[in-house]
Amino acid sequence: PRSLTLQRHTIPPHIEAAILTALEKLPADRFASAQAFTEALKAGASGVTHAGTARRAGAATGALPEAPRAPRRALAPWGVAVLALLAGAFLGAKVLGRATPARVMRMSITLPTEAPPVAIRLSPDGQTLGYIAGQGDRLSIFTRRLDELEARRLEGTDDAVSISFSPDGQWIAFLVGTQARKVPVAGGAAVNIPVGGAALTAIEWAGPDRFIVGADGGLATVAADGALRVFARPDSAQHEVTLVVDQVLPDGWALARSWRAPPLGPVMAIDPASGRRVTIIDANVAWASYADGMLVWTLQDGSLYGAPFDLSRRKLKSPGQPLGGTVLSILGFIPPVSIARGGLAYAPTRPRALARVGRNGLSTTLLGTDRTYHNPRVSPDGRRLSLDFTDQIRDVWLFDIADSTLTRFGFDSTAHDAEWLPDGSGLLFAAVRGGSVGVFRRRFDSGTRAESVLVRPQQLSVHAITRDGRTGIGVAIDNAAFDLMAVGLDGRPRYDSLLATRYTEGWPALSPDGRWLAYQSDESGRFEIYVRAWPSLGAKVQVSQNSGTEPAWSRDGRELFFRSGGGAEPWLVAATFDAGPALRVRSRTPLFNVASYEFATPHRNYDPFPDGRSFAMVRQGRPGQLAEVVYVQDPQALLGRH
Repeated sequence: PRSLTLQRHTIPPHIEAAILTALEKLPADRFASAQAFTEALKAGASGVTHAGTARRAGAATGALPEAPRAPRRALAPWGVAVLALLAGAFLGAKVLGRATPARVMRMSITLPTEAPPVAIRLSPDGQTLGYIAGQGDRLSIFTRRLDELEARRLEGTDDAVSISFSPDGQWIAFLVGTQARKVPVAGGAAVNIPVGGAALTAIEWAGPDRFIVGADGGLATVAADGALRVFARPDSAQHEVTLVVDQVLPDGWALARSWRAPPLGPVMAIDPASGRRVTIIDANVAWASYADGMLVWTLQDGSLYGAPFDLSRRKLKSPGQPLGGTVLSILGFIPPVSIARGGLAYAPTRPRALARVGRNGLSTTLLGTDRTYHNPRVSPDGRRLSLDFTDQIRDVWLFDIADSTLTRFGFDSTAHDAEWLPDGSGLLFAAVRGGSVGVFRRRFDSGTRAESVLVRPQQLSVHAITRDGRTGIGVAIDNAAFDLMAVGLDGRPRYDSLLATRYTEGWPALSPDGRWLAYQSDESGRFEIYVRAWPSLGAKVQVSQNSGTEPAWSRDGRELFFRSGGGAEPWLVAATFDAGPALRVRSRTPLFNVASYEFATPHRNYDPFPDGRSFAMVRQGRPGQLAEVVYVQDPQALLGRH
């Protein structure tokens, strides 16, 4: 055993000597009884010293007391050599076998933009970082070798929404809208990937020129000629809305998740050949990935977990452990995080605050406690805000602006995405019932009881209400398809499909006079803002230019606000219209940069105040704070810390 006093100098020498005597290898050299051990431990105070203890104390302090030596026979030279060899082998084994604590190294890579990256991937060898970020007013793919200081923008990747490295690390596959393309990592022309007959939601390399894609809510393989073969579909009996693929494992199985609580659900491995499923994590997870015998995943609040993973058995070897990082997590989007050989990269979350932002961009904090604020909505009289938190347990809360008090609206652990009734008498909100997300209503004079409006197999949420309170306009999510629908709020069960195409439609906003419906669609290949007459839904007018998201009308109906800039350097824009029977855009005025303010899906994550001069928004970090990527070298060492 090692010296105790060398490890902690406050241990008295006689205590160490007594312990070392008790640990002698030969029984004859140990204490003869517990009483003798006790006396040795007391020796420092009583002056009584056991003979063996004295020898140990002398050895520990460097003073060796004289003692009678028994006569010994001299060892032969070969005996000395053998003993020296054995001693050397023993000490060598002890030194070489001693585990050296692993040092976890982290570094921060600052991006030249306030907007966080949309996606992050590490190449299979862990040497190249790929990410989607802004270049001017467009999103593009950038690559940066970790041994270099500069990032490179890949031409032909404008408006990319995903990244997947080929197994040899030479290509990147990505989606533009729902179309698949690939581009050389070293730079060069991007080319189309032939995929026929489906709008894609994800694409992952599964080998040379082979892919697994998310299509029509299920998972499919892509043949060389572009033909799709679906091998997994959502199981309605398990309340699955859709399946998403996060990665293709080294053995060819798909690492996937089902949307059990959209967009969250359990992690599973699915065999493309047979469709067989193996559940790995039976919890609501936002993302998962595997590398080097380690599985990493994030929860809804962005907390990062990892565990050793048996690839052959597709099973965790131990429970998940927190890795000490919190990933930027926008509800409804894949968290920007990646794991590869020897490294982990992610976009870290920043402190959140509920803020009131003026048209000039000046921000005033309403609630500064760092929480996952979501879906702020201003009451009709402008005195209160409704909101929820995207934690594991959700509910709707009310914030009194004048009194700065936050109170719980209901006690439903799944309530979220609330909208005020036009007369301010209550709220309409989404909640989970029996595995489905439906529409519910509660008025302030009805206590805590909420009435069910409509629950269907697919996810439903209402984000606009007609002036008479009889119809709610919202979004239905079914098999990864986002469609606009109308729900009856007058007591008669009514569900009408408004816009249901192969494209993504959502984010509805109804003008205060009830004449115009604004919404967001990717029918052009990227998201734009459109307006149609309500309720006829006649010819549409495109309001945004160069992409737009999250429309919201001013309370007087004279302006339509939206986020513009494709996510690169987004601004809040105010559009005005010419009066008359036909709608025509007159002006588009940028107000302020909203890169530090969170977006959401399938609804906006801000709301105008009645005065039209300010907005309730969710801020991440400080205005002007640049985005960053955190890189962790040897993430497996994080598991050894617990």
